[in-house]
Amino acid sequence: MGHGGARYGAGRPSWHVKAEHCRSIHVQRWHRDGLLAPGAAGIWSWTDTETGSIVASIAHVASESAVMLGFIAADGTRLQQRAPILRTPCNNFGGERLWFGCPRCGRPVAALYVRANSFGCRRCAQVVYRSQSENAMAREWRRRGWWG
Repeated sequence: MGHGGARYGAGRPSWHVKAEHCRSIHVQRWHRDGLLAPGAAGIWSWTDTETGSIVASIAHVASESAVMLGFIAADGTRLQQRAPILRTPCNNFGGERLWFGCPRCGRPVAALYVRANSFGCRRCAQVVYRSQSENAMAREWRRRGWWG
C-alpha cells in the first residue's frame, strides 16, 4: 500500500458504536420537561422517527439527589439503575447547572447512553460521535452537505 497523495494518513477508520445510533437520555431535556423534579415519576419512551411507534421505554422516579431508572433488558430480565443528579453553580449568572452522574464511573455528564443492559457515559459505554471515526475528507464532505 503506497503512502502519500491527497488521502495520506486516512487509513481505515476503526469501527465503534456511534452515539447517534444509541438510545440516550439528556439531563437538560429531562430537566426542562420536569422529569428531574423530586417525586416526578413516569415512563420515558423512544420512538421510531419514521413510523412514530414506540421502540423502547424506561420507567423513572426522581428524588432530590438521584433518578432511578427501571427497564427490561433484551433477555427479559428486569434491571434498575440509580443515576445521581449532580449540581454545579453557574457563577456568572446565578442558579445551578444539572448533570447526571455516570452510574459506572461517577463523572458528571450531560447524557447517558444505553449499552450492555445499563446506562453509562460515552467513555464507559464505549460510544463515539460519528465525526470521530471519519477521516479529513469525509468530514469535509459532510460539512459541505455532500454526504450524511
